[in-house]
This record gives sequence, C-alpha cells and structure tokens, in this order.
Amino acid sequence: MNFEQIMMQQVQSNVDAPVNCRYCGDDVKKPRINSPQDWKKNLNWEIKYHCHTDCHQKHLWERK
Repeated sequence: MNFEQIMMQQVQSNVDAPVNCRYCGDDVKKPRINSPQDWKKNLNWEIKYHCHTDCHQKHLWERK
C-alpha cells in the first residue's frame, strides 16, 4: 500500500465511524423514526457538537 491508499482508508474509516448523541446516545449520522425529510440540513452541526438538534432543544428547555 502506498501513502495515498493508507490516507484514503483512514479518511473513509473516520467518515463511517458513528457519532453518538451526548444526550440520547443514538448515532447522529442516521435518520431517526420521526426525522423530517431535510434531516441532513443540520448534520454538520450535529456532528460537530455530538448531539441531535431536537435533543439539544429539549435539554435547553429543561434547564429553564
């Protein structure tokens, strides 16, 4: 294997790795049962902060 193949393999494994929500524990990269059709709209934010947008809203609501 050359360097480029190894790098592509590592990038692909990082892309495929699940990102679990810090509130409910589900994978944020997979749509849930009651997800809207445009569920990918917030996907970058959800991956960055490790939580679903609706779980985050519920958490904020509970803090009030």
